[in-house]
Amino acid sequence: MSPPYTVTLRRENPFYALFENGIAPVQSVGPVRVYLHKLGEVDIYMIDFGRVSPELRELIAFALSEVFGSPIEAAKEQIERHGVPIRASEVAVHPAISTRYVL
Repeated sequence: MSPPYTVTLRRENPFYALFENGIAPVQSVGPVRVYLHKLGEVDIYMIDFGRVSPELRELIAFALSEVFGSPIEAAKEQIERHGVPIRASEVAVHPAISTRYVL
């Protein structure tokens, strides 16, 4: 089991208020580089929905539908199929890395 990584979103991020103090659970200690439609290659963190309450998942789906102008059902399907990326550029505080096992 991996440690519970988190990132802190920038205050100006439209999703900041959804997370307590802007702190979002993510799946990995570092970002991964992916290709996103209309953005090209970007570094992202993926929200760890295994650590998100059903209520917060619903709020995230609603916020996505509002920001992107899509039906809420489409946002829910996106979350289920692909998850939700957070651009590393939208993160103010990156995860701390334990130096206990650094080679």
